[in-house]
Amino acid sequence: MSRSLLPLIPAALHVVQVLPAPDRITILTAPKPSSTACPLCGVLSDRVHSHYTRTLADLPWQGRAVTVQVQAQRFRCATAGCLRQVFAERLPGVAPSWARRTARLGDIQRYIGFALGGEPGSRLAARLSMPASGNTLLRLVQAAEPEPPPSPRVVGISNWAWRRGQRYGTIVCDLERGRVIDLLPDRSAEGVASWLRRHPGVEVVARDRAGAYAEGARQGAPKAMILLGFRGSPALCVDRSGSAPMFGASGRRGHRTRHERALSHAGLPRRGDHAGRPGPPPC
Repeated sequence: MSRSLLPLIPAALHVVQVLPAPDRITILTAPKPSSTACPLCGVLSDRVHSHYTRTLADLPWQGRAVTVQVQAQRFRCATAGCLRQVFAERLPGVAPSWARRTARLGDIQRYIGFALGGEPGSRLAARLSMPASGNTLLRLVQAAEPEPPPSPRVVGISNWAWRRGQRYGTIVCDLERGRVIDLLPDRSAEGVASWLRRHPGVEVVARDRAGAYAEGARQGAPKAMILLGFRGSPALCVDRSGSAPMFGASGRRGHRTRHERALSHAGLPRRGDHAGRPGPPPC
């Protein structure tokens, strides 16, 4: 086999035959010999029951789509009392169970779905010889596990209405990234303090003038700098570009507020300071 085709093949498989065509490459493979554990009881078994062919789409090569056909095996479980008497061979590192594409192809198509969405992503994927429908791309996006958000450093805390005039809670915003990160069910000091204890990386807490938030900030983050004087929700203090559209305490744009002076004293960048990491916007 040509060495130029080696990158096409997942490491857990060995090639039996390569079948090139003008618009597609089909690679016949088989898993490398090994024992397989029963998915129900976990006992290793090397007793082969039968064989079957599993077809997987894989990454393209020089503008041609690639199909990997795996001559997989079914095994008999070695445990006499196991309810799963026969099970199919797993392909870890190659493809998940029941999948019709390799894991690496699924990752690329998921990134396309995140970037472009359904139909636009489908058109680009077809042009890149990785065809997938718009609905498939959206399913891949929905199945992705979200990455844990980074620990916030500068947070804003204010009240918000679950139902205006009847029930209120607390909204917590990451003011450096301009996004809402949590909604607390009430406006109590205990709830705010508990949330801050679970996020020990908080260095600055910007809050409204409610006494419960002051007490919660002191209890939950005693070493953090506490700023007050929000006009409305912290979420309103950050627009899509990350700037601060609201007026300062004096009602005039460009006026250096107490918040800005406190941030400058703490060594945190102010609005308009693009040299470093953006700090909390003045409100």
